[in-house]
Amino acid sequence: MALGMSITDAQFLTLPSWSHFGAVRPPPGLEHMEVQSLQLQLLKALEEVSAHQPQKFTQKCGFWSEEFGLHPDSMEWLSSTKMMIRNVPARCTELELRVYLSTKTTDDFVLEMPKTSPAKCKGYAFVQMDDSVALAALAKALWQQSVPTRKSARPFKIHPAESAEKLPVSLEPCSFVV
Repeated sequence: MALGMSITDAQFLTLPSWSHFGAVRPPPGLEHMEVQSLQLQLLKALEEVSAHQPQKFTQKCGFWSEEFGLHPDSMEWLSSTKMMIRNVPARCTELELRVYLSTKTTDDFVLEMPKTSPAKCKGYAFVQMDDSVALAALAKALWQQSVPTRKSARPFKIHPAESAEKLPVSLEPCSFVV
């Protein structure tokens, strides 16, 4: 052993040169144990990350956020022509929401806003558009927003309400050539 070298370094040098280039497969018949072990490790790591940094976790690992809904960059928006908007303030009127949405898009839309009584809405609304691309643009404009005429601290939670079923949504990454 060379002077100033740790025992671990000395043991590493005695290993065959190929052993540190890749993982060694488990013995025959025990492959399933390795996979389960890795899955458990991954689940534990994901729980730790989501517990300590929930906002960063949703941004890095997926498009869904419990606070804001489905991110506008998700491909699912391109397969839908109807959006559900949650966290609409109870005293918000249909006219108020329609005027606000008109400032966010120039495309035509149909607004449905169920009410519990003539003066109160149920806290959600539906917006339907003819074009899924226009709906995706509206989703981008509404992301993390709220009705400015109301003092609600809760932002909208948006997600597609129905699939248009005209575009196949693939889970594989895609690229656009400009």
